[in-house]
Amino acid sequence: MRKGGGKKKGGLYEKKIAKILSKWWAPKIRNALWRSRGSGAEYTVLKRGREEYPGDIVPVKLEATRGWKLAIECKNTEQWKFEHLMKNPFKKTLIGKWWLKLSDETPHKFYRWLVISRNHDLNYLIVHRKFSRQFKLKGLKRMSLPQNLHVYRLEDVLKQLSAKAVKKS
Repeated sequence: MRKGGGKKKGGLYEKKIAKILSKWWAPKIRNALWRSRGSGAEYTVLKRGREEYPGDIVPVKLEATRGWKLAIECKNTEQWKFEHLMKNPFKKTLIGKWWLKLSDETPHKFYRWLVISRNHDLNYLIVHRKFSRQFKLKGLKRMSLPQNLHVYRLEDVLKQLSAKAVKKS
């Protein structure tokens, strides 16, 4: 990959996920969610008035900010594999490092979503087990990870989970 190509690839992936999540979160508002301006920086926060929205994907339309409680981090790279989790301590894997960084940088009032993929593969959503239980993500195929994390296919979760339920929580 050319120098700087990873940043471009990451930005394109974030835009793709922002469009998918926008249709789910606010179907009547075009591009309600988008990449935060500082996405790809060491720490990403969008400030709107008094509110701060952490993560790579944030509400950019005022109407979409109501009920927003998600801190979404996106990663699209060939460097991770689920089997790494079986061979290494969680904190030393890429997925573990990404999750711990997201957890450290996210205020407790936000639900943490780590959306990951590899080239031309499915989009996976990693959430804490508490999120799975609170929103009754039952009947979906999932994989359990250390640190009480669950992995789902993003599209499966968006079909079952209503944005309205997250907004009301």
